[in-house]
Amino acid sequence: MFKKIFNLIDTTIQTAAPEVRWIDFDLGQMEMEQPPVSWPCVLVGFDDTEFLDILSDVQQGRWMVDLKVGFRLRERTHSKAAVSFRTEALEHLDLLHKIHLAMQKATADCISSVSRVAISNEKRADYRVYTIRYAVIAVEGPSDDEKDYKNWKTYDNKPENVDPDFEVILEPEE
Repeated sequence: MFKKIFNLIDTTIQTAAPEVRWIDFDLGQMEMEQPPVSWPCVLVGFDDTEFLDILSDVQQGRWMVDLKVGFRLRERTHSKAAVSFRTEALEHLDLLHKIHLAMQKATADCISSVSRVAISNEKRADYRVYTIRYAVIAVEGPSDDEKDYKNWKTYDNKPENVDPDFEVILEPEE
């Protein structure tokens, strides 16, 4: 599932925000003195994941995914800066918003929901790094082969009138 979610993020960002020049797993690149990336960049980190059994061999997971969005900026944002400098210095926030809008709508075969849950900003003098955390709801089937995954909505024996984005515990029939 990591691969499926990573590929969804990569494709979504490349399509919606082609100005992002580097998308990769977060391997601590931002902690290096000279980060080995091209700017602007997005680094993908997988954090906590919770699973719930929804059918005998199918689980629904809530994956916490952190996108570190990094920018190399040399412009000034203070209130005394010339308007032209300040406008240019704040343009990176437009790209950050564009990335979020694309991610909030992202979906794939086994991924039914992507939702922003938090955002933070690292205090740095050399470049700007924003971390956007998303909760990704995904369903994993019995096989490790991605082509065998089925979206929750396609299962024949699902309960009626149940929204697939909600966690559901199915009691076994007696």
